[in-house]
Amino acid sequence: MTRREEIEMEIRNQAVRLYPKCTALFELPALIYAQIMKDNEIRKKPYRVSFEYINKVVHTMKFK
Repeated sequence: MTRREEIEMEIRNQAVRLYPKCTALFELPALIYAQIMKDNEIRKKPYRVSFEYINKVVHTMKFK
């Protein structure tokens, strides 16, 4: 698994976990970004992601 795939998987996992907490889908990328930045403090190799990249990945997902 490449680093990019690992980051995308983390974004998707966070989206699934945080989806029930958001009231509108446009809030989800901001919640994910905040959580990843918070988790980066304890990671040995922090994820370098932008809000725009998270937004792009989230919009490729299908939610019911």
